[in-house]
Amino acid sequence: MTAKTVATPSPQVLAMSEDWQLIDDLMGGTKAMRRAGVRYLPRRGAEEPEDYDRRLSLATLYPALIDTVGAMVGRVIGQPADVSEVTPWIAEEVLPDIDRMDRGLMQAVGDIFRRGLAYGLTHVLVESPAVGGDITVAEQRSRRLRPYIITLDPRDVLGWRYAEDGTLAQVRIRSARSVENGWETEAVEQVRVYEPGRVSVWEKVPNTETWAVVAELATGLTRIPLVTYYTGRTGPMTAVSPVLELAHLNAKHWRQQSGIDDLLEVASVPILALIGAESDDRLVIGGRYAVRLPREADLKYVEHTGAAIGSGREALAELKAEMRSFRGRMLDDSASAMTATQAREEAAESNAPLSRMVRDLEDAIAAILDLIAAYRGEATGGRVTLAPDLSADLGSESMATLVQMHARGAISSETLFRESQRRGLVDGSLDWEVEQARIGSDGLANGAA
Repeated sequence: MTAKTVATPSPQVLAMSEDWQLIDDLMGGTKAMRRAGVRYLPRRGAEEPEDYDRRLSLATLYPALIDTVGAMVGRVIGQPADVSEVTPWIAEEVLPDIDRMDRGLMQAVGDIFRRGLAYGLTHVLVESPAVGGDITVAEQRSRRLRPYIITLDPRDVLGWRYAEDGTLAQVRIRSARSVENGWETEAVEQVRVYEPGRVSVWEKVPNTETWAVVAELATGLTRIPLVTYYTGRTGPMTAVSPVLELAHLNAKHWRQQSGIDDLLEVASVPILALIGAESDDRLVIGGRYAVRLPREADLKYVEHTGAAIGSGREALAELKAEMRSFRGRMLDDSASAMTATQAREEAAESNAPLSRMVRDLEDAIAAILDLIAAYRGEATGGRVTLAPDLSADLGSESMATLVQMHARGAISSETLFRESQRRGLVDGSLDWEVEQARIGSDGLANGAA
């Protein structure tokens, strides 16, 4: 039995990771599902390895999970957020590049929501460069020494411990530091153990399985700078993905689609059957040739009746319909009957799953802003108000009409862009102004050459 170390994931993380594997593979698209092989596409009993490999290489994924997650992200961040209640220095210094990777607030919020929706939860770490006690706020600003966020992969949160009063007392987070090695950059694995006011950095001792502390750092905070956003909370730091059942349906469709494709390929090739003649008789088949057969003999093509193909296609159609309806179930009936403006206005009172997720997301963002403010000794960082779209699920079919309206000049390019985001056809984290600049640099006008 392998000895447990600071890098050993807790049983809770290992249990959740089983579901996350399915989510990751589906979100990775056709390539990821093909790499997974027999995990989702079992080999048939009498199927030769080369036949299975060929069938696997031709399998394609119906992207139900990808489309649903993308559409929900678009609904949440398709419109700019209201940041008027955010502490001014945070709005000016932090939000334009909230993670020090040139991503603004809405891009980061989109990433947080996407991970939270896919996995059931996600974690955000709030860090700040070390600041000496004698440095002024003005110097911090001039040197860009300000807090920033790190959106974590849920697997990187290895374990946690709560105090008797219910506050987070310890959390272990997997990370890495970069080391230059010639022309390449290598990653040295680390585990950071956060406790209120401090963090210890662990690394593996070379050529051993032992981990040791290599640094002790003070955070200057009285709490652990971690915020967990839940969409499917089951307990402290644990959750189940709200799209897990959709993922299982999507994996089922992957298997059935492969079987139908294989059957269709076989059924598309008729077999010539020669009945009542010697097997060594020489036959020449073609439009300019006649075939002489013995009396009572027969020559005909045997074709598949197509009954199994029809049944399979019906089953696939039912699966697709069930997966499409899943997206609508994230919106309640009252929201489905509203216009986009009405839905946004009544989001706070709605009981739709998506609306609840948005309210929790706003609370998580507020907690993040409070941690940012705490690094400069302030009690609160304010609040962000999102503008989600809880109107009826329009799907992608109506996009053709919008494209025609745009071509006739009935709607603007920006409106077409926003509507594409609402339907999950365009990444919801993309900014229209940035995209417009890219279109201009490509020498395009209204999307046409």
